[in-house]
Amino acid sequence: MRSLVISGLMLAAIGLTACGGTTVAEPMTVNPSRINSSNFTQGNTTGPWRPNVSNTQAVSDRVGTSGIGYNAAAGVRGRYAFGAEARLLIPTGTGVSALPTGAAVQYQGPYQVAIINNADQRVGIKEKYTGTISLTANLNSGAFTGTDRDLTIAGNLTGNDLGGTATFRDITGPLKGLVGGDVALGIFHASTDNVVFAGGFLAQSR
Repeated sequence: MRSLVISGLMLAAIGLTACGGTTVAEPMTVNPSRINSSNFTQGNTTGPWRPNVSNTQAVSDRVGTSGIGYNAAAGVRGRYAFGAEARLLIPTGTGVSALPTGAAVQYQGPYQVAIINNADQRVGIKEKYTGTISLTANLNSGAFTGTDRDLTIAGNLTGNDLGGTATFRDITGPLKGLVGGDVALGIFHASTDNVVFAGGFLAQSR
């Protein structure tokens, strides 16, 4: 379930109430000419992740302690902008199994999104959003789709490789990942003048 917890100092100022995830409000210096941004990053898939953002809201998930997974984070980029980025974790010797023959494969699993709201103001509000999504790989058409509340996945498969788009709270950005007969792994990101986010999902076949 989503949960939102806002620092008492900022509650009256920003007037937000909700339940679920974690949201922390902190003052951020802004520049009227700044440009918010988001991206995928390759990073180091075996060692500590050092995203190109600071003061971050971070999320991650993986299979076991050393299997495939993802990292995502949103925070301050440089001195005057907000940014978000995500990377796939695919250590050497790991991956996904071959897709089976047949019409479709169903998956279900958790997803997480790291968000900076209010990014066009002097205060950026960090939020962690979580949920569980059901996904379908249509092996005839190559479509990979699923929806849960604020998240919609509209992917396409080329072999095991996943591309397409993810839409979160009506903001659409790119999607990438791997889909096998055992597990579906995806990451996504997007940025606007007032919101940046990055997230991922790791779903098991059913």
